[in-house]
Amino acid sequence: MSKIAIASWKRWSPTAYLREFYVGEVVPDEIETIAFLVKLAKKIPVGQKILEFGCGPTLHHIFPFVPYVSEIHMVDFLKSNLNEVNKWVSSIEGAHNWDKYIAYTLRCEGIKRITSRDILKRRRETIKKITSIEQADARRNNPLGKNIHELYPIVISCYCADSATNNHKDFKIFIRNIVSLLKPGGIFIIACLRKASYYRSGNLYFPSANVDENLLRRILEYDFSPKTIKIFTKRLTAHKEQGYTSIILAYATKNRK
Repeated sequence: MSKIAIASWKRWSPTAYLREFYVGEVVPDEIETIAFLVKLAKKIPVGQKILEFGCGPTLHHIFPFVPYVSEIHMVDFLKSNLNEVNKWVSSIEGAHNWDKYIAYTLRCEGIKRITSRDILKRRRETIKKITSIEQADARRNNPLGKNIHELYPIVISCYCADSATNNHKDFKIFIRNIVSLLKPGGIFIIACLRKASYYRSGNLYFPSANVDENLLRRILEYDFSPKTIKIFTKRLTAHKEQGYTSIILAYATKNRK
């Protein structure tokens, strides 16, 4: 392929993205990611708030945490993405249907015979616990805005910082700023595309930071004890046409300072 032309975020279409990747069966990268998140959700302290940073127009990464957390706060840079989240939370006609992803989450949790009642219960629990949906900017020292200084015991950020830039410098800044929202001793959970310089949505290409596990580890070691940093890679050749063939899944506990 000739040199890839990276599209402006003004051309990003949440609805087109959802239709392309999240209408049919659960896609391979999310099969791995959700299974990973389900295992971690069972290990977190119960009854605390969680922040999902860079949720995009999606809900599926938060479903595994719903039974264990008290509140869910969701943030993203693009207002158009948040509009899609708000439509689902408000049960507005035309909102994306996430039932297949809820069902897969429940399957990963060990439920063998999933009923419509099971799915409805998780959907209602999710809606009830999402108490904040706001814009945020990982380029800022305080990504949530100068008037908000809340720190969270759990922060999750999947395919966000790496999918917002095409270079390591910005990626490092984004991660450090996102991590600044985490309490000392808190748990940070992250997923990234691995060794990707772009990803495709429709006929448009958007940036990726060409991250590998070694780079991620070096960045995390600024704020996290090396012994708590757990990094896994998963090869996924099915996504080659989208611009990547593997992903990185990781978590760590922030230093107590």
